Amino acid sequence: MRNQKIKTLFSAVAGVVVLLQAPGAWAGGDKPALSGMSGIADHMTAGRSDIADMRQDAWTQVPQAVQVTSPDSVAAMQQSQCKIAGPSGIRPFPSGNRTPAGNVVVRMKFVQSDAPPEVEVLYSARHHLLASTGASMAQEYRMHCEKPLAAPVYATQTVRLRTADAQGAAVKDMAFVPFLQSLDRASLGKVKFDLNTMSCPFDVKVTLIEPFAENTIAEAEARDPNRQEFLSWMRKVVFKYPPQNERFLVGESTKVTVPCMVLDLT
Repeated sequence: MRNQKIKTLFSAVAGVVVLLQAPGAWAGGDKPALSGMSGIADHMTAGRSDIADMRQDAWTQVPQAVQVTSPDSVAAMQQSQCKIAGPSGIRPFPSGNRTPAGNVVVRMKFVQSDAPPEVEVLYSARHHLLASTGASMAQEYRMHCEKPLAAPVYATQTVRLRTADAQGAAVKDMAFVPFLQSLDRASLGKVKFDLNTMSCPFDVKVTLIEPFAENTIAEAEARDPNRQEFLSWMRKVVFKYPPQNERFLVGESTKVTVPCMVLDLT
């Protein structure tokens, strides 16, 4: 495939979205055992009336690590010897008459050590309760630095809110051509990239956020400066979300394997 050129690739999304038959279950895991949950540690609930009353038929799921993909933010964390910590894993959902299910994507801005971040909700399925729950959880994050922070650090996180009768969805890891086929044609533009010059093949983790904010991109292996223009383009492409599953897919990640080829969309 080293000299393969591709000009027309576009079809309906097929085979890349996985519907989760067990609510809250993700690839490689089963439905959370809510009956055995011990709740949240005391230091996380002190003074928090909004999470004092919990229910067991709904839950939140938070990845263990936040995403810090901006080179400037990564450099600032390294220079100041910083680490970010916060909620992760399965947690009960705040009690209430309404428990909508969906993903919330938040962007956090840390400006000093051991202080709450400034929080911006990038996506919340247009539901105020999802937005407020995600923002409240993001406020629990802290960044501890051994040295004064040299510059603000930006990080993103996806909070998944699920209920016992909600059906979730996820995105499969995929090869590059199926990834292209799953995108909105209008978002691709007229571009040409010679991937042969980018230490191919290589894997890229893409967190799908567009058209609500830029996707986040992380190189899975050693970085290559020749990829920068290509990765900038990937930050702006738009996934064709099936309407009934958009609320479960925005903020989800897929590993895309990029081959040795010439991509020509001109």
